[in-house]
Amino acid sequence: MDLEVISYVLALVLGTVCYILVKRTADEYDRWYEQPRFHALATKVPAAAVSILALIAAFVLLSR
Repeated sequence: MDLEVISYVLALVLGTVCYILVKRTADEYDRWYEQPRFHALATKVPAAAVSILALIAAFVLLSR
């Protein structure tokens, strides 16, 4: 496999794992502290940002 393909797959996996981990953390926070969903959303937004940045990095590496 090419290095570009490996980096693309790695970026996708890393972004997905980060999103899932932060989402689970936010869900646990909601469950244990009975806070409104708005507070959990504040932790989910950075996870989505990390996922998007990982995708952008993958596309930059692929365009080289």
